[in-house]
Amino acid sequence: MTVQKKFLEEWYHKQDEYAIYRSQEFFPFSPRTLPLTVDECEVIEYMGLDWKSYLPNSKVKPKIELVELQEKISSMSQAELDKLKNQYQKKLIEEISKSYKNRNTKENED
Repeated sequence: MTVQKKFLEEWYHKQDEYAIYRSQEFFPFSPRTLPLTVDECEVIEYMGLDWKSYLPNSKVKPKIELVELQEKISSMSQAELDKLKNQYQKKLIEEISKSYKNRNTKENED
């Protein structure tokens, strides 16, 4: 594997994990970034939308067009954004807890 391929693989992994790496605001000349702010990239994740569907070469059509999405996000109050973030975090915690319980159950069966 070439160094460039390894770098891209790591970069894509970071983008899948962290919204900040998806934003052209933070990484303007990096591959596979979106013309969105970091906050907008985070809200896309909170909303459960597929961020990759907003990439220029995506074969998947986004659920909400980019301009419409940006307008929707900009019109949200801080309380609405906080509620969305809290719901997202609660869902993550539930998924992690469920995964942990399943793992412990399997270990106890052995």
